[in-house]
Amino acid sequence: AVVSTQSTGDQSVDIDCGPYTISITEAVYGVHSNHNQCGLEYRYSGVCRSSISLPVMRERCDGKTSCSTPANNEIFGDPCYGIHKYLYVTWDCIGKHLITY
Repeated sequence: AVVSTQSTGDQSVDIDCGPYTISITEAVYGVHSNHNQCGLEYRYSGVCRSSISLPVMRERCDGKTSCSTPANNEIFGDPCYGIHKYLYVTWDCIGKHLITY
Protein backbone atom coordinates (compact mmCIF):
# COMPACT_ATOMS: atom_id res chain seq x y z
CA ALA A 1 0.00 0.00 0.00
CA VAL A 2 1.22 3.47 -0.83
CA VAL A 3 1.25 5.94 2.05
CA SER A 4 1.40 9.74 1.91
CA THR A 5 1.80 12.58 4.35
CA GLN A 6 2.38 16.32 4.44
CA SER A 7 4.43 18.47 6.78
CA THR A 8 4.70 22.23 7.00
CA GLY A 9 7.32 24.70 8.20
CA ASP A 10 10.27 23.12 9.97
CA GLN A 11 8.27 20.08 10.98
CA SER A 12 9.62 16.77 9.75
CA VAL A 13 8.15 14.06 7.60
CA ASP A 14 8.80 10.87 9.57
CA ILE A 15 8.59 7.60 7.67
CA ASP A 16 8.77 4.21 9.37
CA CYS A 17 8.34 0.96 7.45
CA GLY A 18 9.14 -1.34 10.36
CA PRO A 19 11.09 -4.33 8.99
CA TYR A 20 10.48 -3.28 5.36
CA THR A 21 12.36 -0.76 3.23
CA ILE A 22 11.18 2.63 2.03
CA SER A 23 10.59 3.36 -1.63
CA ILE A 24 9.73 7.03 -2.28
CA THR A 25 7.27 7.35 -5.17
CA GLU A 26 6.50 11.10 -5.09
CA ALA A 27 7.85 14.13 -3.25
CA VAL A 28 7.04 17.82 -3.66
CA TYR A 29 8.34 20.68 -1.52
CA GLY A 30 6.51 23.93 -2.14
CA VAL A 31 2.80 24.27 -2.83
CA HIS A 32 1.58 20.99 -4.31
CA SER A 33 -2.10 21.91 -4.14
CA ASN A 34 -4.31 24.42 -2.38
CA HIS A 35 -6.15 21.39 -0.99
CA ASN A 36 -3.72 19.96 1.54
CA GLN A 37 -3.63 18.12 4.84
CA CYS A 38 -1.75 20.88 6.66
CA GLY A 39 -4.87 22.90 7.38
CA LEU A 40 -3.53 25.92 5.48
CA GLU A 41 -5.17 27.70 2.59
CA TYR A 42 -2.69 28.84 -0.01
CA ARG A 43 -3.45 31.75 -2.28
CA TYR A 44 -0.71 31.00 -4.76
CA SER A 45 -1.56 30.30 -8.38
CA GLY A 46 1.96 30.01 -9.84
CA VAL A 47 4.32 27.06 -9.90
CA CYS A 48 5.92 26.57 -6.50
CA ARG A 49 7.70 23.22 -6.49
CA SER A 50 11.32 22.47 -5.73
CA SER A 51 12.79 20.52 -8.65
CA ILE A 52 15.03 18.56 -6.26
CA SER A 53 12.25 17.28 -3.98
CA LEU A 54 12.10 13.73 -5.34
CA PRO A 55 15.87 13.13 -5.66
CA VAL A 56 16.48 14.53 -2.16
CA MET A 57 13.83 12.33 -0.57
CA ARG A 58 15.05 9.26 -2.45
CA GLU A 59 18.63 9.93 -1.35
CA ARG A 60 17.59 10.41 2.27
CA CYS A 61 15.10 7.53 2.55
CA ASP A 62 15.13 4.87 -0.20
CA GLY A 63 16.35 1.50 1.02
CA LYS A 64 16.13 2.46 4.72
CA THR A 65 13.56 1.18 7.20
CA SER A 66 12.91 4.68 8.59
CA CYS A 67 13.89 8.28 7.92
CA SER A 68 13.06 11.81 9.04
CA THR A 69 13.29 14.87 6.79
CA PRO A 70 12.55 18.47 7.82
CA ALA A 71 10.33 20.48 5.48
CA ASN A 72 12.51 23.54 4.96
CA ASN A 73 14.32 25.71 2.41
CA GLU A 74 17.75 24.62 3.64
CA ILE A 75 17.17 21.10 2.34
CA PHE A 76 14.98 21.74 -0.72
CA GLY A 77 15.82 25.31 -1.74
CA ASP A 78 13.24 28.09 -1.99
CA PRO A 79 11.03 27.57 -5.05
CA CYS A 80 8.85 30.64 -4.31
CA TYR A 81 10.15 33.35 -1.99
CA GLY A 82 7.77 34.58 0.67
CA ILE A 83 5.24 31.77 0.27
CA HIS A 84 4.57 29.31 3.10
CA LYS A 85 5.55 25.88 1.80
CA TYR A 86 5.05 22.26 2.81
CA LEU A 87 6.50 18.87 1.95
CA TYR A 88 4.23 16.25 0.39
CA VAL A 89 5.64 12.71 0.24
CA THR A 90 4.25 9.40 -1.01
CA TRP A 91 6.05 6.12 -0.37
CA ASP A 92 5.67 2.38 -0.29
CA CYS A 93 7.11 -0.14 2.16
CA ILE A 94 8.67 -3.00 0.20
CA GLY A 95 10.46 -6.27 0.88
CA LYS A 96 9.87 -9.29 2.98
CA HIS A 97 10.23 -9.68 6.70
CA LEU A 98 13.04 -12.14 7.33
CA ILE A 99 12.47 -14.60 10.14
CA THR A 100 15.61 -15.82 11.87
CA TYR A 101 15.84 -18.73 14.29
